[in-house]
Amino acid sequence: MSRLRFLYLEVVNLTGSFEQTLEDLRWFCWDRCPLKCLPSEFYPHKLVILELPHSSMRTMWEPINVPYVFERLKTLNMSCSLELTTTPDFNKFPYLETLDLQGCISLKDVHVSIGSLARLVSLNLRGCVNLTSLEYICNLRVLQYLNVGGWSSLEALPTEVGNIESLIVLNAEKLSVLELTDSVGRFSKLIELNLCSNKNLENFPNTICNLRALEVLNVNGCSSLKEILDTISIY
Repeated sequence: MSRLRFLYLEVVNLTGSFEQTLEDLRWFCWDRCPLKCLPSEFYPHKLVILELPHSSMRTMWEPINVPYVFERLKTLNMSCSLELTTTPDFNKFPYLETLDLQGCISLKDVHVSIGSLARLVSLNLRGCVNLTSLEYICNLRVLQYLNVGGWSSLEALPTEVGNIESLIVLNAEKLSVLELTDSVGRFSKLIELNLCSNKNLENFPNTICNLRALEVLNVNGCSSLKEILDTISIY
């Protein structure tokens, strides 16, 4: 299958070696992959899109430190992989633009190297309820879309989240935040801010008035919110 560029599998068990196979594949989707990790010889080095949603994976490779670098990979989707506990070293994906980890409810750690993804535009961590920290994402200077909604244990956004000055859409619904960090005022390009169902949120920082590009603000269900009109101007 030397001409194969796209491969879609669903609820399939594969046996044998991946070595020297799928070398020219560009897009690989394996929905409900039953493997606990990818085989160490799995290296379709021309891959652009890798989708492993609803997988049984606990980690991407075992051992974790495989020597491969996927220099062409732009999209990695491991959404709803309920047993996933750790992410790979993102230095293996230096050109990654889209990362989807939505619904990975067992995920406890995102590798520190996520902060080195200089081209990452979209990051979906919605529903990753066991994650303990978001600090490393503050280095993602070209990130435009960030979804941390449904992370009910998250009591505060990172202090320096405002470093992501390229952000256009921030979905932070259904968290446990009491207040927003002052640095959100540096989101000069932010168009949409979704804070709905943050029941503990009491007020906004004064810096929120700096969000001059903001078009959509959703605070539906923020039952503790005391006032917003004093800090928000209409442009």
